[in-house]
Amino acid sequence: MKKKLASFFKTTKRILHENRRILILIWSVSPFWVLYSCIVQVYEGIYPIFNNYTTKLMIDSVTVSLEQNAIHQSVYVSLALIISVTVLLHLILAIKNYIDVSCIDRINLKINSKIMQKIAEKPYHHFESPEEMDKIDRVRGQGSGKCIEQFNYSCSLIFYDLVFGIGTLFIMFKISWIISILFVIVVSIRYVVNIKVSRYNYTNDKKLTNTRRKMGYLFNIAVTVIFAKEIKIFNTSDWINKRYENFCEKYNIAHKKYIRKSLPIGFGSSIASTVLYIIGYYIIIRNGISNGDSVGTVIFYTSSLSLFSSFLETLIGHITAIYGSSLYTSDLFILLDENHGSTALKSSTMESFKKISIKNVSFTYPGTDRIILKNVNLEINRGESVCVVGRNGMGKSTLVKLILGLYSPNEGSICIDGKEISTLRNEGVLYASATFQDYAKYSLTLKENIAFEHEIPDEEIEKILYNVDFYQKELENLPNGLQTFLNREYDEDGIVLSEGQWQRVAVARALCQNMPLIILDEPTSNLDPVSEENIYNVIGTLKGDKTIIMVSHRLSGAMSADKIVAVDDGMIVGVGTHDELMKNCEIYIKMFNLQANRYLQKG
Repeated sequence: MKKKLASFFKTTKRILHENRRILILIWSVSPFWVLYSCIVQVYEGIYPIFNNYTTKLMIDSVTVSLEQNAIHQSVYVSLALIISVTVLLHLILAIKNYIDVSCIDRINLKINSKIMQKIAEKPYHHFESPEEMDKIDRVRGQGSGKCIEQFNYSCSLIFYDLVFGIGTLFIMFKISWIISILFVIVVSIRYVVNIKVSRYNYTNDKKLTNTRRKMGYLFNIAVTVIFAKEIKIFNTSDWINKRYENFCEKYNIAHKKYIRKSLPIGFGSSIASTVLYIIGYYIIIRNGISNGDSVGTVIFYTSSLSLFSSFLETLIGHITAIYGSSLYTSDLFILLDENHGSTALKSSTMESFKKISIKNVSFTYPGTDRIILKNVNLEINRGESVCVVGRNGMGKSTLVKLILGLYSPNEGSICIDGKEISTLRNEGVLYASATFQDYAKYSLTLKENIAFEHEIPDEEIEKILYNVDFYQKELENLPNGLQTFLNREYDEDGIVLSEGQWQRVAVARALCQNMPLIILDEPTSNLDPVSEENIYNVIGTLKGDKTIIMVSHRLSGAMSADKIVAVDDGMIVGVGTHDELMKNCEIYIKMFNLQANRYLQKG
C-alpha cells in the first residue's frame, strides 16, 4: 500500500511539473489563447446547470399558463433566458474555434521546432539505434499534439469540472447524499481501472513503436516514387502488401487485448450506474409527490441526477486523459532535457589547419562487440590528398566518420592541430564537408541541393557544376535553371536525375561549402570514365589549398594521391605513394593487379 501511495504521489508530482512546463511553453506563444480557453471552460461549466434551471422555469411557466388558459409573462422571460445563454455559448465557441485555428498551429510550430532542434543536436550514433529511433518516432508522432491535449484537459479539470462539479454536487445533496456517495464510489472504481488501462495502453504502444515504424516504412515504400521502378520490375507489390498486412495484424491483436481488458469493467460500472439512476429517480419522484413539488422541479432534479453522473464521468475522463497524455509528454520532455550541445545554433568555420593526428584509435559501434578499427595511427598534413583503400567492411568509411566527428573513438584520439575533434564539434567549429556513399537526395531545387541556405551567386554554383562535369547543355535544358526542383514529388516542372547526375550534385555540394577539409566517400562510383576523370582533375586542382581525404575502390584514382592508406581488417597495413605500396603492401598489390588485369585481359 505504501509503495502504491508513493507511486501515486510521484506520478502526480511529475504530471503537475509537466503541466507547469506545458503552460509556460504555450503561454510564451499565445497568452490570449490560454486565458480565453479558461474563460470558455468556466462558461461551459456554468451552462448545463443554468440551462437546466431555466428549463425548470419554462416548464413551470407553461404549467401555470395551461392552468390559466393563457400565456403567462414568465414564459417569455424563461424563453429569453434559454435563448440568451445558448446563443452566448455558441458565440463563445465559434470565437474559440476561430482562435484555435491560428493559435494551435503556432503552438505546434513552436513545439515541433524545439523537437527538430533537439533531434539535430543528437549524436549521430543515436540515428543508428532502433531504441533511440523508436523514442524519436513517439515524440515526432505524439509530442506537440499531446501537449495541447494535456493543456486542454487540465484546463477543463480546473475550470469546467470545478464549476460544474460544485453546482451539481450541491443539488445532489438536496436529493440524496447516499446516492451521491454511491455514484462517486462507482465512478472511482472506473477511474482506477481507466488508469491501469491507460498505463497498459501506453506500455503496449511503446512495445509496438518498432512495429508501427515498420508499417510506416512499408507503406512509404508502396507509395514513394523512388521505389516504384523496382516494385514494377520485380513485381513485389503483393509481397510488400502481405508484409504490411502481417504487421497490421500484429498491431491490431494488441489493441484487441486492450479492448478485452477494459470491456468487462466498463460494462459492470454501466450496470451499477443504471441501478443508481433507477433508485435516484424513485427517490426524486417520491419526494416530489410528498412535498408537492412542481413538474418543473421534479424534472430539474432528474436532469440534475443525469448531470451529476455526467460530471463524474467527465471528471474521470479528464483525469485519465491527462494521465494518458502525460506518458507521451514525458517522452517529449526527456528529449527536450537532453543536453548534447547546440552546435547548429553557434557554428563557426575553421579557415585552415596544419595537421590531422590520429593516435592509437580503436572503435566499436555502440551496442556491438565487433572491433571495427584497431590501434590506428595516421597523420595527414594540410594540402595533402589522401586516398583510403581496402576491401568492403574493413573500416574505411568508419575511419572518415570518426574524422568527421560523427562518432568518438573508444580508445585513442583524433586531433586537428592538437585539439580533439569532439571538442571542436562541441564548440560548433565546422572544418569539413563530405560526400557519402549514401548521399542525400533532397526534393528541393538544384541550388538548394548544393548551397542550402547560403547566399552564393548563381554564377559560382554554375562554375562548380561545370567543374563536376555538368555540361552547359544539361543546365540550359533545366526548365527553371538552378531553381528547378529535383524529383517531381512537389513540382510538375521538376526533373528526375540519373544516379550519376545525383552523385555529381552531391560532390558539388561538398565542394561548395568552402571547408579546409573535404572528404569524398566513393565520389565516382556511379560516374562514367570521362566524368570520373574530370572529378579527379578538379580534386587535383584543390590539392594544396584544401586537404582531400577520399575513400575509393577504384585504384586508378588513388594513383594521383599524395598519400595512399591501405586498410585491412580494421588496421592500417600500408601508407605511402602508389609506387611505394606496390613494393611493400600485399593487399594493395593484390587489389591493384586484379583491377589492372581486368583491363589488360579485355585489351
